[in-house]
Amino acid sequence: MRSDRRMRRWAIRIFIVLIVVLLLTGLAVQIVLLTHLPRQWILRAAGERLGLDVTARSLSVGWMGKTAICDLAVAAPLSGGQVLHVEAVDLSHHSIPWLVITRSLGLDSVRVDRPQLDLRRDADGRWNVQDAIARLVAYADRAPDRGAAVTLPRVDVREAIIRIAEPNEAMQTVGPVAVFGMSNGLSAWGFSLKAPKGTRLHGELVQGGNWAHRIDFHIEPNDLPLDALGLADPGLTHVSGRWTGRVRDDGLAGTLRLDRFDLGPAVAAGAVDVTVRGDHLVVAPQDLVVIEPNLAGQRLRFTAGSIRLDRDAVRADRVVAAADSGAAQISGQWDFNRRTGELSANWAGSLRGRGGEHDGTARVAIKSPLSGRKEVTLRTALTVRNPVGELRIDTEIRGAGGDWRKTLWEASAEELVWSSKARQIDLSGASVKVSLDGPKVQLASLKLPDTRQIDAAAELDVQTLQWQVQVEAKGVKRLSGQGPDLDIRIHGSGNREEAVISELGITKGDRLATAKGKLSLPSGEIHGAHLSARWSDRRGGSTESATATPGQWTCEVEVEGQVRPMDLRFGGSIAGRHVRLGRQTVPQVSVPLQGTVNAEYVQIATESFDLLGGRWQLSGRHELSKPRTQLALMIDDLSLQAAAEMAGSPLKYQGQAKARLQLAVPDFAMDKALAYGSWEIADLRIPPFEARQGRGTLRIADGLARLDEIRLEQEGGQALGSMQFRLDQPQRLSIEFKTTQWPLEWEPQAIRLLADTEAKGTVDVQKKSLDGQAKVSGLLVVADENFARLSASARLGERTLDVHAFRCELLGGLVEGSMRVPLEEWTGSKGQMQWQGIEPNALTPWWPRAAQFAGRLSGTLVAAEADKTLRPLEPLRVELHAEMPDGRFAQAQLRDCDIVAYVGPSRFVVDRMDARVLGGAVNGWARARPHPDRVYLTAVVDINDIDLGQFAPTDATDKVVGRLGGRTTILTSTDWRYLSGQADLEITQSDLVDAPIVRTLYDTLSLGLGQTDPEGTGQVKLRFDGTCIRIPSFAYFNRGVEVRGAGQIVDFTLAGQSPVEGYAVGSTRVLRGVRLPGVRELDRLMASMQTGVASVAIDGTLSETKVTVVPLPAVSGALRNLLWSQLRE
Repeated sequence: MRSDRRMRRWAIRIFIVLIVVLLLTGLAVQIVLLTHLPRQWILRAAGERLGLDVTARSLSVGWMGKTAICDLAVAAPLSGGQVLHVEAVDLSHHSIPWLVITRSLGLDSVRVDRPQLDLRRDADGRWNVQDAIARLVAYADRAPDRGAAVTLPRVDVREAIIRIAEPNEAMQTVGPVAVFGMSNGLSAWGFSLKAPKGTRLHGELVQGGNWAHRIDFHIEPNDLPLDALGLADPGLTHVSGRWTGRVRDDGLAGTLRLDRFDLGPAVAAGAVDVTVRGDHLVVAPQDLVVIEPNLAGQRLRFTAGSIRLDRDAVRADRVVAAADSGAAQISGQWDFNRRTGELSANWAGSLRGRGGEHDGTARVAIKSPLSGRKEVTLRTALTVRNPVGELRIDTEIRGAGGDWRKTLWEASAEELVWSSKARQIDLSGASVKVSLDGPKVQLASLKLPDTRQIDAAAELDVQTLQWQVQVEAKGVKRLSGQGPDLDIRIHGSGNREEAVISELGITKGDRLATAKGKLSLPSGEIHGAHLSARWSDRRGGSTESATATPGQWTCEVEVEGQVRPMDLRFGGSIAGRHVRLGRQTVPQVSVPLQGTVNAEYVQIATESFDLLGGRWQLSGRHELSKPRTQLALMIDDLSLQAAAEMAGSPLKYQGQAKARLQLAVPDFAMDKALAYGSWEIADLRIPPFEARQGRGTLRIADGLARLDEIRLEQEGGQALGSMQFRLDQPQRLSIEFKTTQWPLEWEPQAIRLLADTEAKGTVDVQKKSLDGQAKVSGLLVVADENFARLSASARLGERTLDVHAFRCELLGGLVEGSMRVPLEEWTGSKGQMQWQGIEPNALTPWWPRAAQFAGRLSGTLVAAEADKTLRPLEPLRVELHAEMPDGRFAQAQLRDCDIVAYVGPSRFVVDRMDARVLGGAVNGWARARPHPDRVYLTAVVDINDIDLGQFAPTDATDKVVGRLGGRTTILTSTDWRYLSGQADLEITQSDLVDAPIVRTLYDTLSLGLGQTDPEGTGQVKLRFDGTCIRIPSFAYFNRGVEVRGAGQIVDFTLAGQSPVEGYAVGSTRVLRGVRLPGVRELDRLMASMQTGVASVAIDGTLSETKVTVVPLPAVSGALRNLLWSQLRE
């Protein structure tokens, strides 16, 4: 028991001692807390960690874990400049006893009121906080178990201010900024930041572990002190996105996703992987898109590669950039210590909208040591191919010098060639040298290959921006192509206020283009700009002599406005004198024009101008951002005759037209053109085609041009149709039309066809081929009387024309047939036609004498390729058979006719013609050969036993009896100008006593004539001379009387109205058989003929011949010549 009491007493004593110790410890701690010692200890420790002087006006620590710091200040140890000042800091942490027991602060929350961070940069570019940041990083690196779980306190920073001072004492303030963070769960800690001008950040991080985190940000550039940080304002307007990352043992890794990054005119968006490890930073784009207006609005997409930045160098490794027009791969590096670097790139792609491709390589090497020779070398090779041609460039640019401010630069083109089907321009070997000496940049030399003379001088002062340039190049062969060499002249000067082009001229032979003007650089305004051009139209002008003055074109344009932003206006005119449009020479044409050019579009419009007999007006607009071109064309009162002459059409057009057309072309791609328009015509005439009026529409879409709703009208007839063709194949036309009662007229012959037609086909203008089919029917009207009704079906394909089911009802009969014609070798044609029941007397309404016809006409016509084994005269054989049983015209019998002919490309041959007419037969052959302006014809006709009595009219009272035979040979042309030939005719079994000439002679001789048998004979010779038929000799004997004479038909083309003249002598003394050995005997014969002789003169016209008795001496001279020629035969 005693021992228990003893133990109890010791326990009480120990407890009391502990209580006393605790009270003394607590008292000691409280005493310490009431002193400045905690503040000194804490601030000294913080200062040692930061390497800065840390002070506070007060620091109080409460037993229950509340700590308050007032006027906390952090300053540089030597300069004493303040770095940070905090008005108040309130901390919530473990209670003092628990802190002592656990040796853990257990920080729950931190509240910071109105902190102010003062950042200063010295003249060397160092910041006053760089050493403090380095110490904190080093301490963090030494901290053990950085991957352990950590609980972050609640953080509330209010009205934070950041002041940034430049070496020149310029000051910029950012803020106030509010920062707030707190735990959102077991491990997530959320935070946010807000700035007064709109910048805000918010995110979450996982406490401990790899510190995975996410930050969503929206940054307003006005909240960023770019100027104070030594960064020139790049034009940053908007930044937003998300950062997702984590902490690794050796650094930080994550992905930066930009929703939008606006930097000047450029816009970027996409994802970039970022890795920070030790002393280097690696950026690897995954899908970063950049849009830059200077790249024509293309999207530049970075998809692969990396950029590494460390203390010694920056390196780019196979960075891939892709755009709509191609892709490039870039690699390179820059060594900070050695100050050397190189960059290489290769690319390939296509040309947008115009077809073609391009590829190339580039390599840059730079050496820029702090001391020593500095060098830059750039080597570029580029190839561009498109449907027009190919461009090849291989250039090298070198710059070198001991100081970048005093260097010599040289650019040379080992290859600079443009090749196309039309021409090649080769400037390989061109070079230029430029020297840089301080602020002065001077052109040292300029070289163009194959140039006769170059005088070039240029100078630029980079400080004052004063510059001037004078270049005169004469005889530049490689830019001129074919023809004369090119001369170039450029004179200009300027400064930072203006640029003046006093003379810019390009001359090539008689072609000249000049420009001059002034540009105000601050405002971008253009003053006094004038453009002019003059060139000759060698196709125009007079063609009467080789030395005639050619046509002349001139263009004069005045330009005003400004280039920044682009807003130009121009006005002027294009004029031509004696210029060639198509195949027509226009004496004078003037086109006034005006327009506008700005950053959005180019617009041009002409005033109304006269051309081809009509009024024209054109306007257009090209959208630069699309790009898209729109055109509008208006034409009024266009002369179709002038248009046809311009196009060189062999057809004779008459009439007028007007048109309205709207055209839209995207990106100059004609295959994507869209257009709509309408047209109208009036009084169209293309003999035999006529149309009083017509109209239609034009549409172009998807590369297809359509002329729809075509409607033509003419005297009760109408034609409806459509036509279309593809823009890439304009030579192939698809046509469809239908006509109703459409009149086709041949005026000189008063012939008119009222046609009903349906046709559909395809025409290839280039190949001159047609493929289609048609149906035609109609009424043929001659002199306002119905003549025939016809119909036919035709098909044209594979360059062959097939006409089948041809049918024609005319003159009481019927004509039917078909044919097949190969268009490329028409001599291989074949066809047949037959007619029956044709009544020639039905022609009476048009030819009254046709009433004398009797009988019906029938026959056949067959054409086929001739048998080559028989060696035909020409490849196509034609056989004609016509018969007219009991046929007659007045007294003339018409029985039948057979013709065999051959047709070829160069001639037509009638090999045989046999006709049984006039009681006898007519046989012959003929040759016809076409020439450009006429057809030449040779014919030989044999006349056998023709009954002269059948030539007499039915109602004639005088009867002519006799038989006619002989041969006629004719050589002539279709215009009768070259008619020549002769006819030798014999008359037998005749009695011409009722002929007017013979009757007059018999009556003059007072011969009593009784009825006798026809036994008269005679000979007639005819000579053909142009349109005159001469009768040099006529001799006839009957009933004891001999008649001799001569005469001529002056112009047989006048038919019955042709004048006739001649004479005849009748004698009862027969001279036939008399031999005359000499002229004396002829004189005695003439003296003995003074008795028993009668003579007459013949004149009047062929239809009304006058026979007049005259004394023999009146015709003795002519008779003497006639007898001499006749009796000597």
